[in-house]
Parts: sequence; C-alpha cells; structure tokens
Amino acid sequence: MTTRQGPAQRGRRLVAVAAMAAAVLVLAGCAGTEPVRPIESSAAPSSGMAPVAAPTADLSGRRAELGIRACPAAGSGTAVPEGLPSVATPCLDGSGAVDLSTLRGTPMVVNLWATWCGPCRQEAPFLAEVSAGMSGKVEFLGVDVADPDPSAALEFAGREGWTYPHVADPDRRFSAGLGVAGLPQTLLVDADGKIVYRHAGALTSSDQLRGLVRDHLGVG
Repeated sequence: MTTRQGPAQRGRRLVAVAAMAAAVLVLAGCAGTEPVRPIESSAAPSSGMAPVAAPTADLSGRRAELGIRACPAAGSGTAVPEGLPSVATPCLDGSGAVDLSTLRGTPMVVNLWATWCGPCRQEAPFLAEVSAGMSGKVEFLGVDVADPDPSAALEFAGREGWTYPHVADPDRRFSAGLGVAGLPQTLLVDADGKIVYRHAGALTSSDQLRGLVRDHLGVG
C-alpha cells in the first residue's frame, strides 16, 4: 500500500534531495587540489587558513647543493596588461625577491606548484625532462604556492630534478593576481612578457609540454 504525499511533503523531499546533491558537489570539489582563492587587495587573504610566512632562512647554500639555479635578477621591463602580475615574489631560498613581470628577452614556462598538490607530483618528471632539454632556449620558473615549509619545498624541487629557479607565493598574491583557481597551472610567457597560453591541471607527458612550447612560444 502506497501513501500519497501532499504538496508540502513533496516540497520537503525535493529540498532534501537538492541539499544532498549540493553536498556531493562540495565534496567532489574538495577532493581536487586546494583552490587558490582570489583576493581584492594587497592584504593577505582572509580565507580562514593560517597564514604562510615568506622564506626567511638563507637556504642558498642548500639550493646550490641541490643543483637548483639562483632566483633571477629583476629585468628591465614593466608589467603589461596580459602579462604576469607585478608582485615582489620572494626567492624560495630566502635570498631576496624578484618581480617576474619585469623579465624580458627569453620565452618562459612558469609553473605554479606546491608540495601539498598531488597532481603537481605527477607532472614533475615532465617538467624536469623538458626544462633540461630546452636550456638556453626557454627559461623555466617555478612558483611555490602557500607551502608552510620553504626548506621542504626546496628539497622537493631538488628531488624531482627541477634545476630551474623557484620563487615563493606565501600569501597567494601572485596566483590570485592571475586568477588561478587551482594547482598545478603552467603559463607560457613570450619574450615580451605576455602570457600566450595557460594550461590548468597536471601536464600528462613530456611530449605534451614540448608541443605546447613549440605551438605557443615557437621553440622546438
């Protein structure tokens, strides 16, 4: 025997089903990489998470031991509308800071990553292989986002064979300035400082990355 439901009961049931569906979507979103929350001012984001301090310890000696190149010096350019945000990002080894938007003259691959990002680990070998093969033609740069321990992040980069320079984005100003929604993300920047392509999510192979560099930066 079935019981007929009145309009009020049917309405309550629809609300409950909608709530369950929303909860599933939220949980699915949380299963991915941690989102980089946009901010609207130069202040640190009020996301409810504990703030991450910029690197302060001098890790330049350890960086050299790991075979990672030093943070680049500031360039002569100025920020362009479709380029990298003008933010003084601290070097991951604590040796200073650099505004990546000023770099000019050589095409760049800028990879945003973090040790807490699982897909970042999956694409790590492809970045190591392609960056080594394109030395002198394309400059690779890593941006370590909101990592609580710069020393551990530096060790991670060395262990993965990332010999290119790395800066830190402890307060997410750089990534928020790009409107990044999650990690990893790889940006292709031409010699004039313009972002010509963005790849959201993990790279799937070295050949994929080489193809992107060839197609969008004209370097084979």
